[in-house]
Amino acid sequence: ERARHQGVAAIREWWVAAKKAAQYVAKPLECTVDGDKALIRAKVSGQFPGSPVTLTYDFAIKDGKIVSLEIQ
Repeated sequence: ERARHQGVAAIREWWVAAKKAAQYVAKPLECTVDGDKALIRAKVSGQFPGSPVTLTYDFAIKDGKIVSLEIQ
C-alpha cells in the first residue's frame, strides 16, 4: 500500500478497512525475536490480487508496546 499510518486511531481505521476489503487471513510461518525487534513471516491469503503472499512483519517494541511496524 506504500502508506504510513500513525497513532492508535489511524492504525485501527486502516486495519479495520483492510480486513473488511480483503477478508484476509494471516498464518504465521516463522518468528524471530532479538531484543526489542520481532520479525514474523506469515502466509497471507484473501480477496486481493496475488493472493496468497508471504509477508514479513517487522515490529519494534519499547516498554512492552509496539512502537513501529513495517510490513513487506
